[in-house]
Amino acid sequence: MPENPLPRGGLLGGDVGALGPEGGTLREYPLPGVPFKASYWSVPPGGRSPEESHAVHEIWFVAGGQARLNLGSGAMDIRGGQAVYIVPHTSHEAINDGTTDLTVFSVWWP
Repeated sequence: MPENPLPRGGLLGGDVGALGPEGGTLREYPLPGVPFKASYWSVPPGGRSPEESHAVHEIWFVAGGQARLNLGSGAMDIRGGQAVYIVPHTSHEAINDGTTDLTVFSVWWP
């Protein structure tokens, strides 16, 4: 059995980048040897995530805040404590209509 390249414990590093032109941050975590990728991102009040669609399954774990999620041809309100599954090739965009940052942990896989 190959040795697990992940540390036994501790923090995973990740570069912080801009999420979009309206602000917000994105931190993608390097996870070598695992079958998924993960990130943490935030959108300030009044901001929005970039609209995107991709060929992977994705789950958002909403850690805090609230937003209007445009998902495919529909929309829904999301808030801290909820999780959302996004089917591959489905357009999605979060618009923060709250008074605090929307913070999300995202996991995706082929």
